[in-house]
Amino acid sequence: MSEYNESIGQRIFDRRKEKGLSREQLLEFVNISEVYLGMIERGKRGTSIEHMVQIANALGMSMDYMILGKEKAFDKSDKVAREIGDLGAAERKFIDKAIRLVKANERTGDSLKTTAELVSAFVQYEKNKEK
Repeated sequence: MSEYNESIGQRIFDRRKEKGLSREQLLEFVNISEVYLGMIERGKRGTSIEHMVQIANALGMSMDYMILGKEKAFDKSDKVAREIGDLGAAERKFIDKAIRLVKANERTGDSLKTTAELVSAFVQYEKNKEK
């Protein structure tokens, strides 16, 4: 167990508790097991950068803070990420779906320019998913 892992794990644990999230709720956004997350939080295991990014995004924390314990000066995209991080799990899950939908439409050449277009596309996506 390294001091590095302990520090990162403690920051993850503290932020998760600050957000009022259970491990299960956090894991809706991170592709690891609950046991593994517990080991990370206790500093018993390190993790990949991919998982660190997923955890940081889900908790609305910067990688600077997760790794170094220091916040950097935030630009607009960091502010948006923090605001999303402050939302509840259901709202973050909705936003995640909306982002994936917008990206999928961009790949097909369809651009969603208004909120109404996004909502319409989202409703259609949900209907197709139910079939």
